[in-house]
Amino acid sequence: MPLLTHRLATADDEETTGWLDDVVLMVVACLNPDGMDMVVRYYRDTLGTPYEGASMPGLYHHFVGHDNNRDFLALNLAESRAVSRVFSTEWFPQVLVDKHQMGRTGPRYFVPRYHDPIAENIDAKLWIWSDVFGSAMARAMGDLGQNGIASNWVFDEYWPGATTTSHWKGVISLLTEAASCRVATPVFVEKNERRVRGKGLSEYKKSVNMPDPWPGGWWRLGDIVAYELASWRGIIATASMLREDILGFRNDACREEVERGRTQPPFYYVIPHEQHEFVVGAQEAFGDGAADFARGGCNGNLHQGLLCFQGMRRPRRQADFGQSLQYSQSLRARKSAPPSPPGYNFAAMAQPFRPSSGLTLYSVHSAHSHRSGPAEGATAQPSISHNNGLDCASKIVAGASNAL
Repeated sequence: MPLLTHRLATADDEETTGWLDDVVLMVVACLNPDGMDMVVRYYRDTLGTPYEGASMPGLYHHFVGHDNNRDFLALNLAESRAVSRVFSTEWFPQVLVDKHQMGRTGPRYFVPRYHDPIAENIDAKLWIWSDVFGSAMARAMGDLGQNGIASNWVFDEYWPGATTTSHWKGVISLLTEAASCRVATPVFVEKNERRVRGKGLSEYKKSVNMPDPWPGGWWRLGDIVAYELASWRGIIATASMLREDILGFRNDACREEVERGRTQPPFYYVIPHEQHEFVVGAQEAFGDGAADFARGGCNGNLHQGLLCFQGMRRPRRQADFGQSLQYSQSLRARKSAPPSPPGYNFAAMAQPFRPSSGLTLYSVHSAHSHRSGPAEGATAQPSISHNNGLDCASKIVAGASNAL
C-alpha cells in the first residue's frame, strides 16, 4: 500500500492523473501496525536459522491475540471502530477493498465473484458490481501475464463479521486474497504440490473459475507486490471509467432503500433500557450492546426507557444490517455438483449478535409506531406485531467476542 500510494502521488502520466481526477482514494495501509512490526522483527531475527519464515511464537495483537479481521460485528477494538466509522457513519465510500493473503500452494490470487452462500438481504446490484470489479482486476492482471487468478472459489459473503460488513451499508465491497510465501522468504512450489481446497475448484486445472492456472515454480514477495499493484490498477481504472454509473447506482439505491424503510416492516428495533445488560454495558453511546448498533450505522433514539433503532433516516440497508445482528441465522442447503462444504468461516460468524448475553430486543412492525414514535405520557411498551413470520422478541445470544 505505501508503494501504491507513492506511485499515485508522484505520477504525472495522463492515464494516472485522469484516474485521480475521478477517484478519491482513502488508504488504510495496515490495520494492525504494531502486530506487523512484531512479525517483521521476528522474521529478521530468525533469518538464516531453521526458523526463518516460521510463524511468530507469540500473539501479534495485545487484546485479540491473533486476528482482528473478525471484529467487524462486535467492534470491540479501536482499530475496527476506526475503519467502521469510515463506511458506517462518516465517509460512506462507494467502493471498499479488503486485501488479505492465503496459503501458498493454491491459486495465486482470488477476486470476486464470491461463492455461495451470500447474504440474501443485500441488494442484488451490489453483487453484480462486485463481479464487475472482480473481472476488471482479473483482466488487468492477465494483461501483465499474471496467472493463477481464481474467482467463485472458497470465499463467500454470508456473514457480517469481516471488513466487508460494508456490504450491508450499500458499499460495493471487494475481498482479494494473494498466495503467501514464507513471510518474505521465497518458496518453490512443484507442479505436483499445487492444491485446491473447498468449493468452486475440484482440481488444479483450467476451468471457468481459474481459466489460466499457475504452472508452479518460485513465488516471491515481489510477485505478491506485483499482483497487488495490478489488481489496484484494475480497481482504480474501473472506478474512474464507470464513475457516473457508480454514483447513479448509489443515488438510485439509496432512494429505493429509504422508501423501503418508510413502507416495509420492521420499522424499529427496540431495546428496553431497564435491563441489567443495558446498565452494565453503558460504556459508549447507549450501552455496550446498543452502542454496537450505533457504531454499525443504525440510527438510535432514547424514548421513555426504550432505545429505538430505525432504518428510515438512513438507507434501509442499515435496518437490514440490524436485522442480521438480531436474528439467528441458519445455513440453508445448497445443491451443487459435486457437493460443496458450507460457508467460509460459517461457524465463527453466522450467528446472532453477541456482545451482551441475554439482552432483550424487539422488532416493531407497526407503521403507526414507525411514523409517530411513543406518545408523550404513554406507557413505555413497543407496539409489536408478528408480520413476515419474524420473532419479534428475541434474546441476543452471547459468544466469543472474536474468532481467533
